[in-house]
Amino acid sequence: MLDNFKKIVCPVDFSESSKLSAKVASKLASLSEGKVALVHIILNADSDFYRTAPREVVSPAKAEERAEEMLREFAKANLDTVDCDFFVECEGLPGRSVPNFARFYGADMIVMAKKEGFSRLSTGGFAGSVIKRAHCSLLLLRSGELSEEGILDDKRVLVVDDEPDVLETVSEILGMCRLHTASDYDTALKYLQKYMYDVVILDIMGVNGFDLLEKCVKRGFPAVMFSSHAVTPEAIKKSMRLGAVFFLPKERITDIKAFLEEIVIGDGKSIWNSFFEKLDMYFEKILGQDWEATKILLKDIQKEMGNSE
Repeated sequence: MLDNFKKIVCPVDFSESSKLSAKVASKLASLSEGKVALVHIILNADSDFYRTAPREVVSPAKAEERAEEMLREFAKANLDTVDCDFFVECEGLPGRSVPNFARFYGADMIVMAKKEGFSRLSTGGFAGSVIKRAHCSLLLLRSGELSEEGILDDKRVLVVDDEPDVLETVSEILGMCRLHTASDYDTALKYLQKYMYDVVILDIMGVNGFDLLEKCVKRGFPAVMFSSHAVTPEAIKKSMRLGAVFFLPKERITDIKAFLEEIVIGDGKSIWNSFFEKLDMYFEKILGQDWEATKILLKDIQKEMGNSE
């Protein structure tokens, strides 16, 4: 289960592919309330990469200091609000140093991108060396094919809402998905019975959303409850109890892509921790003093359901 990955190691060379790896590692860590260790191996301390001025003489110790500063800046730019550790090794062998550190760190998973093709996956190169030596689970991303923008590409998504403008807006935001839309309960039910979905987005009012939620849970489809009129503690609690993976107010419709990416990366697992972390200020504004009590109750429900992420 994804919530077992409490310590995630992510090698960083500051490339675009390692940015992707770090963002994926961050999202996985947020699901488990875990932490990410960013690891950088210095191949050549005298490289221009670690200089802050032309012709500066950089010792191994200075390169390590600069690399750790760079890792901290990298974390601020590319990771969410997860706890981070930082490890720098000078003139090590990356294929050995990364798995050795992961073992020392007690890592549950290594997340990294493979720049080469997937031929001869288990032999040769940095990725192959890590695969052979890793003591823990390893998530290998194809950096040449997968990008942050590609997480939802061709994912099958059903959106159910009785407001045509909402369906149109969501369709525009999720244009990269294989999208079905339904504006009434009967049409939605036919789709649910006929097709498989990576995510289903359900309005609460007007389409009998809670009944459709139960149908989704029975079929194993991750379902997000989506509402403007039913943004109430009761609706949120009912959504959680019935098995929704998330609850998104329509006022935050522009955030829907980011939350769906998190659900897909987590293989359909609920992301209620992100609900508390990223929508906390919104609900405090909307619900006022009721929000703190509601949060406590929701977290109790999570524990009861064995789904505390």
